[in-house]
Amino acid sequence: MSIGPGAILGGKYRLEDPIGRGGMGEVFEATSLGTGQRVAIKVVNRTFLDTMLIERLRREAEAARRVQSEFVPQLFDVDKTPDGELFLVMELLHGETLASRLRRRSGLLAWEEVAHVGEDMLRGLIDAHAAGVIHRDLKPGNIFIESLPGRRERARILDFGVCKLDVHDGESLTTTGEAVGTIAYMAPEQIRGASRVDERADLYAFAMVVFEALSGRLAYDANGSIALIAHKLERPARSIRDLGRMPIPEGLDALLARCLARKPVDRPPSAAELLRMWRALGPATVMPAPVPAGVSVSEPPTEVGVTAARTLMTGPARRGARAGLLVAAGALVASCIVLVVGLRMRASAAPAAATTAARLAATAAPEPTATSGPAAAGTPAPPPGAAPPLDLPPVVVSSSAEPVSLDGPDTGSPAAPRASTSRPHPVRRTPWSPPSTRRKRTEPQIVTEPRY
Repeated sequence: MSIGPGAILGGKYRLEDPIGRGGMGEVFEATSLGTGQRVAIKVVNRTFLDTMLIERLRREAEAARRVQSEFVPQLFDVDKTPDGELFLVMELLHGETLASRLRRRSGLLAWEEVAHVGEDMLRGLIDAHAAGVIHRDLKPGNIFIESLPGRRERARILDFGVCKLDVHDGESLTTTGEAVGTIAYMAPEQIRGASRVDERADLYAFAMVVFEALSGRLAYDANGSIALIAHKLERPARSIRDLGRMPIPEGLDALLARCLARKPVDRPPSAAELLRMWRALGPATVMPAPVPAGVSVSEPPTEVGVTAARTLMTGPARRGARAGLLVAAGALVASCIVLVVGLRMRASAAPAAATTAARLAATAAPEPTATSGPAAAGTPAPPPGAAPPLDLPPVVVSSSAEPVSLDGPDTGSPAAPRASTSRPHPVRRTPWSPPSTRRKRTEPQIVTEPRY
């Protein structure tokens, strides 16, 4: 990037030490020259400033303006550098993301800690939903655990860049049939089409985060993004009591199962209702059960995002894709059979060619006389009325349209037919090419992003 510590942005902010770096820019600690306030500035590299990213940044600023909550950081300013790099001036936080904490704790947190973080997350979601903002990308990397005086902590929700503004968003990043978010935490209806989601999609993501924090695993036995999508669309989530590695309160398993229901109508109706149920759980009294033999666990989740591109994975499209796979498999089996038969015919052609050549040589030799009695006696005479044996020339494989002559160069006149045989039309073999099995690209488009 063209700027760094010591640079003055917009004549108002002086950059200090860098505090974070991402694929599209860098975050600096900075000082406001007018007030002396310490702030955080996210500078976005102009190389990535396309229409979609500008819209995401506009949404982040609009969401921060709407959501007045102590559990969502404030955004103070949005401006551009003379070089065309966009920067956002935000509230400076001290602490770490939930993703960083999970890495330091080997992927596990105690229930007491998860209970506190979960309550703050739900309070932030209540304020966001009341302002008409659906986050749509709740995950450990977007939960910041802020360090407060007196050894207290507060969880705050970050990055509203792919949020949905209002139930009917006139300038949506997505339309019906499009998906954005992070696959590991996305609700099934969000995978099918993000424009149709409501606040219950955020409650699904909340339950996924809690499940991961207490077990170190996903709620689905799936390795890989495609398998994970299929499991979310077709199977229920696993029980945390089967994979739990930390003591949990009675009733948490049933609550998470309800939040992870495939149909939104089966989930809690709002973040406020879920917060009431969350507070009623009480302390951890249920010890984790050993994982039964034969029960597999998924790999630790990776943050795989989905671009805002139209998805074709509707029911008919999935059935069509399966039919296409079956047709392709059948064509492959048929080609293998044709190849094996062709190889066998080719292998048997060599002895046949040698036999035919010998017969041709015998035909061209002079007729035996009576003095060659022993040889004549050793040759059995054909029975009366038997048809003469066919004397076929060798099969000639040619890629040309005209048959290949065995009688020398073509002189323009047809060759005289042989007395004992007629020449069949040569067999032409064309290379087999498999039918095209290319199908239209199915969505959601999957783009692998860094782990948190």
